Amino acid sequence: MMLSVSVVAGGVYLWPQMVVLTAGSNGVYALFTTTAVAMAVTSMQIAWTARTQHRPYTGALQDTWGKWGLWILFPIGALTIVGLDATMLSLFGDMMRTFFYPMTPRVVTMAIIVLAGVWIAVRPLNTVARIVQFWFPLVLLSALFLMSLSLTNLRFARALIPSTTLVVPQWARASLATWFLYANGATTASLVPHVRWKKPGGAIWVGVGAIGLQGSMLLMLYAITLGTLGPPAVARLQWPIIYVFSLVTVRTFFLKGVGIFVIITWTTAMVLYLAVHFFALGWNLESLATASARHRWWITALVAGAVWFLANLVPSDVDARWILFRLFNPLDLAWTALIVPLSLGRAIIRSHRKGGAASCSES
Repeated sequence: MMLSVSVVAGGVYLWPQMVVLTAGSNGVYALFTTTAVAMAVTSMQIAWTARTQHRPYTGALQDTWGKWGLWILFPIGALTIVGLDATMLSLFGDMMRTFFYPMTPRVVTMAIIVLAGVWIAVRPLNTVARIVQFWFPLVLLSALFLMSLSLTNLRFARALIPSTTLVVPQWARASLATWFLYANGATTASLVPHVRWKKPGGAIWVGVGAIGLQGSMLLMLYAITLGTLGPPAVARLQWPIIYVFSLVTVRTFFLKGVGIFVIITWTTAMVLYLAVHFFALGWNLESLATASARHRWWITALVAGAVWFLANLVPSDVDARWILFRLFNPLDLAWTALIVPLSLGRAIIRSHRKGGAASCSES
């Protein structure tokens, strides 16, 4: 559940405007492609971490690349995830101000969300896991409830049928535009060693299942949004899912709209998303600190403060989208596609060498 909430949840409110703008009805091909890539990356991360048996992520890096490699590679990954979280927080603040709290400065809205994330992230791992275990199913059920209510508004069912002609450049750009939903930094590699797995390959199957679950949620949201508004409207609207849910009406004596469900669901998802990222990054930074400086609460607070500060530096949602789609997506995907396979390959070679050396010493 922590892996599931560390992806998709922080950016689902942006889905699927950029993909439809880039590839139209063929955006579904991009979703399947990026989900498959995320599954492969997650599997390789888990296989690499299982071979090192060090925790958290910084331990696996040092065991694989040495001390110099740790101090070169970890800051790059840490800065990347901080930049992603700041961009997503900025966009979320813009969305909340536009639709729900126009009179509230976004700096206040973002501060409340960050403080709630820190309140969770400074707690021990088992407490964070229990909080996620309680709230994440409620978020999923709320999202499914909203999507089920939206089914009555489907008007463009034919738009869901992709073209038989696949234009490679459009497919590639749309696939790249989806990557930010699956980027979660070192969360997977940090958590895997702390679970007692009944079978050696259990972690990989759970990781792939978590990515698949979130991919299926994206597919349902894609179908409902495209089928309700049509490709032209989805491509032009900044937050098309908001408009889809705004069309839902519930004729009961106690419920006249679903706006409150949207606020609660997305705010909770955003808080959990940031909390898991804050926890993983603060945990890894604590492992690098000296024994006298190991106070994860203030390290986590510094990480959260940096995210909040950077989010406020983004002037508008237009600039945030440019940072997200033009800068972050290509950099993070290239970095992940390079480091994860190389780390797994190096860990395999080192384990074989250790095994060979051990057998020689025994003989």
